[in-house]
Amino acid sequence: MKKLLAALGLVALLAAGCGPEDNPFAADPDAGWQGGSSLPRIQAWGTLSGGMGSHVLNDVDPDVDGLQDCILIGFDDSMDPSTISASAFDITSVYPDTSGMTLTSVEYVEETRTAVLGGTFDWDHGYVLTVAANVPTDLAGNPLDANHNNLADGAPWDDARSWFINGAAPAVDLTSPRVGTAIPYGGGLPDPMTWITIGFDDGPMDPLFMTEAYATLVRTADSSSVDLTIISVSPTELVVQPSSALEWGERYTVRASADMRDESGNSLDTDGNGYIWPDEQDFTWDFQMQDDSTTHKTPPAVAGVLLDTDLQWLMIEFHESLTGDFVVMDPATLNAANIQLHDNEGINPMVFEVHPAGNRVYCYFQRPFDFPSNLWVSAMVRDEYGNYFDGNNDGLGGTPGEDDYHLGF
Repeated sequence: MKKLLAALGLVALLAAGCGPEDNPFAADPDAGWQGGSSLPRIQAWGTLSGGMGSHVLNDVDPDVDGLQDCILIGFDDSMDPSTISASAFDITSVYPDTSGMTLTSVEYVEETRTAVLGGTFDWDHGYVLTVAANVPTDLAGNPLDANHNNLADGAPWDDARSWFINGAAPAVDLTSPRVGTAIPYGGGLPDPMTWITIGFDDGPMDPLFMTEAYATLVRTADSSSVDLTIISVSPTELVVQPSSALEWGERYTVRASADMRDESGNSLDTDGNGYIWPDEQDFTWDFQMQDDSTTHKTPPAVAGVLLDTDLQWLMIEFHESLTGDFVVMDPATLNAANIQLHDNEGINPMVFEVHPAGNRVYCYFQRPFDFPSNLWVSAMVRDEYGNYFDGNNDGLGGTPGEDDYHLGF
């Protein structure tokens, strides 16, 4: 233990001998979420034997029985030393068996904002360390924000976890799975009995959650559920199929529940940000069947834009997305709220004239056209059947931002 304490002193000396720009344990002063009124976060994990970033435990004191090492926890803010105590940390062996262990020392090095947890570890073991959400606080009394949502969510959401191993022990899986494949997507689907594939990264997934209870399909317009039949299940993929034919022209929403888990018990990270929030939303995506002779639900899209050679007007021509078929637009939606031309002076006012055929709109500039300019068409533009505009040409319309159309001149 004397060697551990001496090494701990070196950690403090390292911080004292360098400025913030050199200190490997210091918070980045340019990071907007660090310090100030924000909640503190853990910015690095490590071991005394391997340094920050290491998850491997090695013996730093051979004169003492057992594997002697320390776990390092680097915070992005100055912590209240009185809250860095044994009650804040739980360390459990998870390989080759599950059992608790007791830390032999807990220290806080104020110069480096680093907690140093000493222990006698077993050889060839894997461990999970949990930092309790509401125990360590910064000097202002703010608790940890382990899931990076700038809220004090409490346990288990703001419990911070990391893993440490030695010898033959394998790495511990604390990574949440994500959806990596979502098929089919977009519009124009020709098969009313299409297979729906959800592929997962960072699994393997727990088969208890690979069922119709956690993967659902609804008709987007009214959220009416569609029965599904499982085609296949694997550790990385769930394939289902509608139990009966889907309706032509209809849009459907697939939902993978945020309650899905992998075999290690990690929750599905539906937004892929690396953290699980209390209000983690289900993973969803849409697809749409192609029209048949009786339906008219395919959205409109831009067929082309023509700029007058004398720079007096521009013309936008629309057609049906994916198919290119003729479309008639709703003239009430072809207006200044939904079609704008932006230049260095702001919005160039325009007067709109819809072509008698209904598929074109002429936009007459009310002040001289200037380069550069950017044309914007809102996702709220509609055709005569009420279908919202598909700005990105994926066969699905009406999503603001995603289906807004931009063209630069």
